[in-house]
Amino acid sequence: GKMGFVENTFFFLRMPTALGKRGIAFYEKGEIKKAIECFTLAIQVVPDWAYAYAYRGFLYGEQDAHDNAISDYAKAIEYQEDYDYAHIKRGESYFTKGDFENALKDCNEAVRIDSDNPRYFFARGNVLLNLENFEDAISNYDQSIAIAPDADVHDHRGRANWLLGNLELAMNDFDK
Repeated sequence: GKMGFVENTFFFLRMPTALGKRGIAFYEKGEIKKAIECFTLAIQVVPDWAYAYAYRGFLYGEQDAHDNAISDYAKAIEYQEDYDYAHIKRGESYFTKGDFENALKDCNEAVRIDSDNPRYFFARGNVLLNLENFEDAISNYDQSIAIAPDADVHDHRGRANWLLGNLELAMNDFDK
């Protein structure tokens, strides 16, 4: 039958969450366009839902549509200023586009918000490496490794040391 006001309201309030879950399910099945449609609908229902913008931004990034991703991450940050995930992902999109200055700003924000996340130091190290700021890149890789040792981080730190001419340090990292 016909839903009453209470049932209708309850359905409306649950709809964005359901759409988000459907979007994630579509993504996991590799159906990114359908996943984007789900998050677009969720945003139409709840226009200030930072999570929906961030997830849709992630999906756009998966399609190499980095301008769309950057725009969605900016919206997520507008609605939730200290959204470290949105900052780091927008930084990754800027990085992919070769905009290292904006990538660095977002990595700095992510580290400011959560200084215990090794991935944020690793990402910032990669940006600094591309800006040829090898000492600061190494410092960020050091911080990442101190939080959680990781072979990828050792490889990148080794590369930075190699480029600085610290061949022995580089070889130690490459052996990790």
